[in-house]
Amino acid sequence: MAPPRALRPNIVLAGFMAAGKTTVGGLLSGLTGMPLEDTDEAVERRAGATVAEVFASRGEGTFRRLEAEEIRRAAVPHGAILAVGGGAVVDPANVEALRAGGTIYLLQVDAAEAMRRAGGGGSRPLLVGDAPAVEDLYSSREAAYRDAADVVVPTEGRSPEQVAEHILMDFARRHAGERHED
Repeated sequence: MAPPRALRPNIVLAGFMAAGKTTVGGLLSGLTGMPLEDTDEAVERRAGATVAEVFASRGEGTFRRLEAEEIRRAAVPHGAILAVGGGAVVDPANVEALRAGGTIYLLQVDAAEAMRRAGGGGSRPLLVGDAPAVEDLYSSREAAYRDAADVVVPTEGRSPEQVAEHILMDFARRHAGERHED
């Protein structure tokens, strides 16, 4: 009896808030037919509240616990595109689960560009505030982002479409010749 074929690996999009994970994930989903799963959205559905509301009413610790549970659920290889929250890869257990299920792409954006893209929106509770605080948050996560990434994808000067195409070409190259269950 032949061993079972591998399950389809996931494309995991990680990076700082407003790096473009959900936007690029949607484009990749359209190009590949792979479903997009956003862990922040999964937490919101489960909590019955927005990320900002969970932070405000239940605290960051509760959010991180819910996020870790959703990551463990979603990380199983099943041919999906996973967009994870900006702080998800700070937790080594999350990185281990995500890496076991696919390839982690870091969408690289600096703090100033993230603030510009977010436009001060209240949907990102840790991006609201002054620039030095956002810079400090970015700096505190930078090493974790680098360590988690299988591939670093610079986004500056690239359209979301170009970023998606870059990821798709890399992913196809990495997984060429693999057989998967349908």
